[in-house]
Amino acid sequence: MNAGYLRSGDRAISLRPKTWAVLCYLAERPGMLVSKEELLDAVWGGIAVTEATLTKSISEIRDALHDEVRHPRFVETVHRRGFRFVSAIGGTGTAHSRLPASPPRPPVHVVAREAEITRLHELLEVAAGGIRQTVFVTGEAGIGKTTLVEAFLAEVDTRSGAGETIIAMGRCMRRHSGEEPLMPVLEALGRLAQGPHAARVVQLLREQAPAWLVQLPWLVEPGELETLRASLSGTTAERMLRVFAQLVEELTTEMTLVLVLEDLHWADASTVDIVSILAQRPERARFLLLGTYRPSEAIVNAGPFDGMRRALSQKRLCVELPLNLLPLSGVESYLASRFGGLAAPPPLVQLLHTQSEGNPLFLVTAVDYLIARGWLQQGDQGATLQADLETLERQIPGSLRDLVEMQVVGLEPLEVAVLEAASVVGLEFGAQAVAAALEVELEQAEDACERLVRAQRFLRASGTEAWPDGAVAARYVFAHALYQRVLYYRIPAGRRRLLHQRVGERLEAGFGDRAADVAAELAAHFEQGHDAARAITWLQSAAAAAEHRFAPRETVRYVQRALTLLERAPDGPERQRCELGLTSSLGAALIAMNGFAAEQAWVSLRRAHDLAANLGGRFEVFQIAYMLLNGSLARADVVRTPHLADELARSAEQLGSREARLAAGMLSATAALWEGRYAGAASLAEVARADPTPFGGVIPGENPVVWAHGAEGWRLWLIGSPDRALASVRAAIVCARAQPNPSDLAMGLYLAAQVHVWRGDLDDAVVVVGEGRDLASEHGLGLWLAGLGDINGRIHLRRGDAAAAVRDLRQALEDFRRIEVWVYVPALLTTLAEASLRLGQLSEGLAAVDEGLEMVRTTLSLWHAPELWRVRGELLAARGEPSDAVESSFGRALEIARAQAARAFELRAATALARQLAARGRKGAARATLAPPYEAFTEGLDTADLRAARTLLRELGG
Repeated sequence: MNAGYLRSGDRAISLRPKTWAVLCYLAERPGMLVSKEELLDAVWGGIAVTEATLTKSISEIRDALHDEVRHPRFVETVHRRGFRFVSAIGGTGTAHSRLPASPPRPPVHVVAREAEITRLHELLEVAAGGIRQTVFVTGEAGIGKTTLVEAFLAEVDTRSGAGETIIAMGRCMRRHSGEEPLMPVLEALGRLAQGPHAARVVQLLREQAPAWLVQLPWLVEPGELETLRASLSGTTAERMLRVFAQLVEELTTEMTLVLVLEDLHWADASTVDIVSILAQRPERARFLLLGTYRPSEAIVNAGPFDGMRRALSQKRLCVELPLNLLPLSGVESYLASRFGGLAAPPPLVQLLHTQSEGNPLFLVTAVDYLIARGWLQQGDQGATLQADLETLERQIPGSLRDLVEMQVVGLEPLEVAVLEAASVVGLEFGAQAVAAALEVELEQAEDACERLVRAQRFLRASGTEAWPDGAVAARYVFAHALYQRVLYYRIPAGRRRLLHQRVGERLEAGFGDRAADVAAELAAHFEQGHDAARAITWLQSAAAAAEHRFAPRETVRYVQRALTLLERAPDGPERQRCELGLTSSLGAALIAMNGFAAEQAWVSLRRAHDLAANLGGRFEVFQIAYMLLNGSLARADVVRTPHLADELARSAEQLGSREARLAAGMLSATAALWEGRYAGAASLAEVARADPTPFGGVIPGENPVVWAHGAEGWRLWLIGSPDRALASVRAAIVCARAQPNPSDLAMGLYLAAQVHVWRGDLDDAVVVVGEGRDLASEHGLGLWLAGLGDINGRIHLRRGDAAAAVRDLRQALEDFRRIEVWVYVPALLTTLAEASLRLGQLSEGLAAVDEGLEMVRTTLSLWHAPELWRVRGELLAARGEPSDAVESSFGRALEIARAQAARAFELRAATALARQLAARGRKGAARATLAPPYEAFTEGLDTADLRAARTLLRELGG
């Protein structure tokens, strides 16, 4: 609008000067209701013109913009009241985005906060130099956190040159539904994508952060949205966080970004994770994260924010800016600002300071109350009292809550009803929801809200919002969360229930086939309205939305609420079908949070399996049985695994799918691999020969063909075929690179890296582990990150850095324990014991071996038992134990390896025993021990173990 003309593409649109002035006046106040009188005064000044003149200008604007009266895209007529500009200038969003068109940021007057604002400007200057800053403005309710932030931002707007600093704001809200995942971050990102730098923001989202772009669907075409979603296979919550941080860093190469997140004490876990990663990344960024929170609420809520904040504070990665209560001079300054800049009577200043204790919100509310009662008025000399101080002292309530209650008493009945209905809708609300709750006309609800806004009582205007059904109405926000809370809890319980139900029904109708966009709100309203069936439906939808945002903790919360409501429903097929969907979602979310071996996930999936079986859902039964067995194998559960394997085999036969039978056989073969029954695992080769493509729609998780290639490589190495093993794991990587799921490639790289280390191909192992760790870290693949950390420790050990090996191995062990994956742990403990041996920490090494042997005894992870016994013998020898004890351990390793037909481990055990025998002068026995296992190998003769055995045999002679 600053250009002074209007264009549509290459076409210039001609408007009369007065018509242009009308358009500019409206466009500069997006979402605000502008009365006819205000427009006439602003555009025509003191000239006497009729309303017909204004009507003609509005008509010309509509003609120029091809706007329709009934379905306005630009100028909306509010019957008998005025006009409202309903389009965003320069934005890319559609009319149905839930982001309201916001009015320009007004100037803000604050008192006694000069030092804090100066400090914020200093920190912004540091951030503008490329050193990111995280600042938390803290203080209890009413202390003026929001006012301070708004005043600072207004100054930033004034000082900043064009494009130098951009501001994005989001607010955490205590909704009836609980905080939706990432809502404040998405609100801020959405505003950036509709602001003056929209094109750049959307371009970066499309190129670098498609997982975030799909969370803002109004920025893409409907057809493109599904394509983008399909491309996000394998995206995790961790990757979402990292991508957002990278997006911020890329955006701030050209400008400084101030990201404001208010009321972080109510933040959801995913938003807290965003704050944490933005604060902790070492990369340079012209970035200031400015958050506000109430310390007491943060502690009482026991949410994730307080712990994260304390962690940042301990690392000196954040700045706390506490706001103190106003001093007497601050109260004096405030009263002067309210009454023409003139000093207020000192007794009044003292009274208000004493009563408010310097709380700004109490002070403002008390002054409003006294003015409304006529006890405080504007006089020629400033504030004048119309009652004695004793009367005022008696009349000002002792608490802020009581003061709010007394302000409500002085309102018109409709205004009270509107405020109560608004408190049911939320901290921010649209007038159409309030009108529906009260069953009044929209104009009545808006009129009442506008009166309250003009009187600066309870509400502030917050632009406008459009619903998919075409409804456009003003949007408002409570001036403080305390107002909403007081008003909400003064409504009788029965009426609250009715209001919630009406709001839910209107919201559901207004959003129609896009109601999933507001699923969490709908669920909360119907839950509070005691409409359990609708609440469950929308909780399921909210859980699905949280899943699409890669926010498993919030998914769990929604599903658990739905399951609690479902307990009241009568049993039967309909309830069971609903419970099946919920428990399946719960299991998947718990897997995303804690790994597929987590016990909580197993319980949910077991229940889902039983429900699916009762309902005759063969496909669901198979998929859930597959996940159950996969988790049981990861846990090395010796009790559950055989039964689950039988269940899966039966389910695959009933399903009649070749892919299902192959997948079931693959897991059974994997069980045999972990149990050291390598002949029983030979069917892995059959699965490896299959086409991986059809498994995509049948098998949850990684592709069975990739696993089969890699696991077959392990089996081949173990039975004494190192070269064929290498070929098999290389095939795993090739197959994995052709799959869309990054977890397939991370898994393939892990399986290949282990074979490289076994063979002694350490340079190749380093390359594979490096790629795998980068990939697993980028996508948040905890299992493979732990596994690759384990392999990295083995590489360090083979290269002689035992201390680095211990560091990596202990981290991997901690990671495996956290996600309850035990099947790889005996092998890890073996390497940890070897590293301890190298460091001379013999007791620690023996403790690791004993722990590993106990796991072998109690789990199905038997495959590494020979190695544990071998390393035990090495440790006993180093400690100077009797030769019989040492040789007994080596002999036990040989015995188990031979029973398993594990030639690779047999060779290692034989080499260790031969060295021990040779050291005692028994070279003949040593050669007789080592020669047969060595001679059994027909390939891989240049691998590390075979080279070592060959060297020893030469030393033994004969």
